[in-house]
Amino acid sequence: MAKLTKLDVLYLMSNRISDIPESIFELPNLSVLFINDNPIKSLTTRIAELQNLKILIASSCSLAELPESLYAMDSLVVLHLAGNRLTKFPADLPRMKSLQSLDLSYNKNLPEEEKRRVIKALRFEN
Repeated sequence: MAKLTKLDVLYLMSNRISDIPESIFELPNLSVLFINDNPIKSLTTRIAELQNLKILIASSCSLAELPESLYAMDSLVVLHLAGNRLTKFPADLPRMKSLQSLDLSYNKNLPEEEKRRVIKALRFEN
């Protein structure tokens, strides 16, 4: 994929991948990444290397946690994490000032108090 330097949208949904392929981090212009419906258990900290990424759709994976580096991604506008196995969110979530769309629905392992903490933090920080 390294030669696809102009590639800006990549659809990898429903491909039974368990990790994001390393070659994706060699795509300097990638702005939209769909990895939904894959058995991905964790996002690598390298996700923050995608400095132009605006849309990350990682719904219906098997994500139990998110890397701290995700919250430093200033370009991210859309983050969809519905239907995963998330149990908590780092306190840095409100730091994502560019975020316009956040989908956390159907994370059944996410305790109610954690949901309330996220909503309160987003309401008062932005």
